[in-house]
Amino acid sequence: MNKVLHIIRDPVLGGAEILVKNVINADEDIQYRHYLLYCRSGPLLKLIKPEKKNRCVKVGFRNRLVFIWNLRRLILSNSIFLVHTHQPIDAVFAILATIGSATKIVKTYHGYSGIYSDKASISAKVLLCNAIINRFVSMHFFVSHDLLAYNRRVNPKQDCKRQRVLWNGIDTEELLGRPKADMATELKIPSDSILMGMVGSFSRGRDQYTLCVALKKLIADNRKIHFLFVGGRVDKYNYLYCECRRYCLENHLDNNVHFLGVRDDIGGILKSIDVYVHSSNNDTFGFALVEAMIVGVPCIASNIPPFHEVSDEGKHVLLFNKGDDNDLRNKIDETLREIGTEQSAKKCIEAREFAIRNFSIAIHQKKLHESYRSIDTHR
Repeated sequence: MNKVLHIIRDPVLGGAEILVKNVINADEDIQYRHYLLYCRSGPLLKLIKPEKKNRCVKVGFRNRLVFIWNLRRLILSNSIFLVHTHQPIDAVFAILATIGSATKIVKTYHGYSGIYSDKASISAKVLLCNAIINRFVSMHFFVSHDLLAYNRRVNPKQDCKRQRVLWNGIDTEELLGRPKADMATELKIPSDSILMGMVGSFSRGRDQYTLCVALKKLIADNRKIHFLFVGGRVDKYNYLYCECRRYCLENHLDNNVHFLGVRDDIGGILKSIDVYVHSSNNDTFGFALVEAMIVGVPCIASNIPPFHEVSDEGKHVLLFNKGDDNDLRNKIDETLREIGTEQSAKKCIEAREFAIRNFSIAIHQKKLHESYRSIDTHR
């Protein structure tokens, strides 16, 4: 049995963290056993199955040198076969911690590092970090083809032979096993309300504001419509959240648009809504969008490359022109008119089957372990 250590120092409820949680919870492969290293408590830890809690190892972080030393001790004393990292700095920490050992390092890229930077050029720190990672990481995984293409543009010196596209994996058993949330009771709204929602933090890549603008006329025409924004605020981009709240208050949408913050019952919430909408300017995979497809909710999303990818070029998700509130409103109107029809039910079934066939955690883990086995024994 080969031990794989995932470094998730801050176990919040982000895409990378949820993926690692899914891998550990579904891990039954006798050849590889996955573990989670964390440095501080977080909501992700509550989602690890009780029988897998012993796979979570806490390592304190007083400073970088002490952390690297403690990481090295952990790796060597437990004969860790491979360290799987999910952030650039953690890949560097792992490289330094494994000097002279046979332990391999791999890295999954979950975001467009630097894509939102206002700087004219990449900093020397990033260039040095990339150079170290390019030299010593045995395999680079990307959660979409678009993300891989982006990386090849900004980091052309990375060895293409060590790159793989590996879509995220959804724990379908856990997702579908979640009880339906009673959002009408929680929000104290009529039981015959039309519920729509979006899951995702308020960060610069997302575009909840266009969605708020589209909702203005939709709600004016039909007061039964209620929209749920699920997700926290990224401090650096807190103004985006504030802009959405301000717009809703100024346009008297506050009784119909609900900001729920971070939740750990996403599956239950998705089961409670009638339409899922994901509005983004940039994204890397669309974790919640795929989850909504699996739950069987009609989905609408921005026409950005990753969403083309996860929807089979729009076959299973209705795509709208990103940033276009009029087009989004029309797409929502179209979807609401179809709800309850045989055509809508058929589309949802096909979307679910496509998503499970391509994005289930079983498929992800099978391809992940195949890639582990393909790693050359010589770095």
